[in-house]
Amino acid sequence: MQLRRETDFALRALVYFAVRSRAEGGSEYMSAARAADFCEVSKSEFDSACSLLVAKGYVAIRRGSRDDVRLLVDPAQISLGQIVEDLEGVCKLLYSEAAPSDEPRNDLERRLRRTLRWVGRDLTSCLDQYTLEQMLPPQDTLEASSSRPRPRLQVVR
Repeated sequence: MQLRRETDFALRALVYFAVRSRAEGGSEYMSAARAADFCEVSKSEFDSACSLLVAKGYVAIRRGSRDDVRLLVDPAQISLGQIVEDLEGVCKLLYSEAAPSDEPRNDLERRLRRTLRWVGRDLTSCLDQYTLEQMLPPQDTLEASSSRPRPRLQVVR
């Protein structure tokens, strides 16, 4: 399974909002631009990810001269499986050689498809065991990491 970029950015944003909300003692509005910068995502990509989160009821956005975002969910009450399912749809691993509606050509293909369905269910079950709160770093990590310069990757050819 590979997550879409929007889902990746939305997960990063949820973690950031949850940490900030915890640090500030409630769900206050936070700067969307600051969150996008921290998540190392462009403002337009971040806005797209936030739109997904708004549509699913995870955050609220207050539009204005500077957009602000507020977390609407309790991080302890929402599982990663639920978040991924809400943003990506139901996890499905498909046999790459055929469309899902095609009949299996032989017994091997039938068993492979059945196994991939089980793996998909197992993956969702595993993600359901973790809450958003369990993904949060220790309290002081966010502030410490935002004050130090981030390392830049260098491509070596």
